[in-house]
Amino acid sequence: YSSIVKDIIQYLRIHMFDKLSLEDVARKFGKSPSYISTKLKEETGLAFNENLNYIRIMESKHLLQHTQKSISDIAIAVGFNYQNHFAKVFKKFEGLSPLDYRNNHVKDRRSTKL
Repeated sequence: YSSIVKDIIQYLRIHMFDKLSLEDVARKFGKSPSYISTKLKEETGLAFNENLNYIRIMESKHLLQHTQKSISDIAIAVGFNYQNHFAKVFKKFEGLSPLDYRNNHVKDRRSTKL
């Protein structure tokens, strides 16, 4: 990735818990929203919101595997306002629901402890 795309992705990782908009990020980097949007899409294959959601889903996978937090609490913790929206986005990226993901990974972890 170009240095600006790396910087944007890093910024999204750090601020994934915040309410972020394309306009906010463009202002932060002194670029137009269309420039940021185009660069992200060209280099990552994902639009701005898809990049942000992907980062949030990666963090939620960690929380699903390593905490006992509820799905709703995890959704809020990673920046989603609604559990249903979180579940829809999670399934888009991972191919299964957050609960199924947790059950698959927790079961795997339990079997290794026996």
